[in-house]
Amino acid sequence: MAFERQIIFYKRYFLDFYEELPDNVRVKIEWTLGLIRVTLHIKKTQKTPKKEIEKALRIMEEYKNEKDK
Repeated sequence: MAFERQIIFYKRYFLDFYEELPDNVRVKIEWTLGLIRVTLHIKKTQKTPKKEIEKALRIMEEYKNEKDK
């Protein structure tokens, strides 16, 4: 199966979160990530909280600064 998307985890932000989860939740996350990799369009059903957007932008900026060094 050819994947349409590549999922990249920056530093250990996701892994630190993921490793603390129970096995049944990990299975659900793995299934969801697999679905995201092969699905062309994901329907947006909920608005992303402002706090999460700010966190993502902060991590993105950190990534860009580190990449430019």
